[in-house]
Amino acid sequence: MHDLTNLVAPRVVAPGHCTGWRAAAALSTAFGPANYAPSVVGTRYLLNATSEGP
Repeated sequence: MHDLTNLVAPRVVAPGHCTGWRAAAALSTAFGPANYAPSVVGTRYLLNATSEGP
């Protein structure tokens, strides 16, 4: 997970049920509560595109 956090800085990580609880917990720990939101039925996210690069 550490390698992933060095490569990307998403505004939101939204794993679904098929991600599994272990991976979801690791994502939550890695990206923090401000960037983690479980994807469940009825959840809606408004995503905006940016031209920011790595």
